[in-house]
Amino acid sequence: MASTPFNTAAAPANDNTESLDRQLLSAAEFGETDKIVDLLAKGANINARQTNNDTPLHLAAREGHLDAVKLLIEKQADVTLVNNFQQTALMVSVREHQPEQINLVLINAKTPVNQQDSKGRTAAYFAAQDGLVTTTKSLGDAGADFSLTGDDGVTPLIWATKLPGKHETIDVITQYPTAGLDAQDAEGRSALMEAAVKNDQKLVEKYIGLNANVMLDDNKQKRARDLAQEFGATESLKTIEAAEAAIYQPLAKGVTGSVAAPATARFKPKQPVTE
Repeated sequence: MASTPFNTAAAPANDNTESLDRQLLSAAEFGETDKIVDLLAKGANINARQTNNDTPLHLAAREGHLDAVKLLIEKQADVTLVNNFQQTALMVSVREHQPEQINLVLINAKTPVNQQDSKGRTAAYFAAQDGLVTTTKSLGDAGADFSLTGDDGVTPLIWATKLPGKHETIDVITQYPTAGLDAQDAEGRSALMEAAVKNDQKLVEKYIGLNANVMLDDNKQKRARDLAQEFGATESLKTIEAAEAAIYQPLAKGVTGSVAAPATARFKPKQPVTE
């Protein structure tokens, strides 16, 4: 079921005028598990809302309170609910750099892993940003679609490529068929193009080995080869040129002529989805 800021599957958002609900929200924020148990027993709404629509689960996750998160889930807190930024508790936890164990608990609780926030970003985007290898793998195993893009067209793979030191996360993402290897951002740049700009020879070789399309054009009609040349990425340029040349090799021994140049149609990113 699709999540909305005022998800009708749970109690409607409130203005925190109910004392028990307000106390529960505070207890969750401070990780006070004994108080949470007591307040729930007295009738507090486990899915109570703050004014920005954060639930107790959002608050516990944001503040990194693992025991409180586990308790709220055990007591049937709704993991699908989103706040005014369209973020689940899982997305809040990942975005706020909380311990990976919290992320894993929330994923295992069947949080929708392809929920996109108000800027189109998913939990996988934030995991890629921080190089969270274990979280990224758990998201992939739970069905995360790594080809989903933010409003800027950036996928988790492109984002991880743009940032330094994210090779392990990239290794995980590229294990899944939804990696979006040839996705292009708002500037028309693919992960291969970004690797070429950085002169990251290891990633250039990896993406070409995975059959990344070396013939894609960005918005300025530049290919990965052109960008490598422009940014002085000598080794990457050689690798990309060799990959381009291989496209035009004879189909088989004794066959004259070359393979026709591939079409350079732009990759079309998937539209936002909800679960």
